[in-house]
Amino acid sequence: MVDLNSLPLVHALAQSGSFTAAAERLGMSKTKMSLQIKALEQQLGVALFRRTPRQDNLTHAGEQLLRQCWPLFSQLQLEMQQLQQPQSALQGKLVVTAPEDYAHQILLPVLLA
Repeated sequence: MVDLNSLPLVHALAQSGSFTAAAERLGMSKTKMSLQIKALEQQLGVALFRRTPRQDNLTHAGEQLLRQCWPLFSQLQLEMQQLQQPQSALQGKLVVTAPEDYAHQILLPVLLA
């Protein structure tokens, strides 16, 4: 089972280009971030980054991972956030039944107003 919590780390590292900057941006230690990315690479069986002293760049597999998975992950996060927020407006279909004369004299004017 792949740890999806590592995907934001991959995204942050790809955006910043260095473990130090990405870890700062996420508010975590460089060591912890490095270990989590290394664990993800081991789970997937591919290297996601080419590490150099100056910069960390995505490999082809890393680019493919972000291109295919990041939009899905972002959408999943958005859906989960929306579930946590109470709905402010009622939604759905409302069906009202009433006698015909009451509907014409009372309900119809109210609904039109």
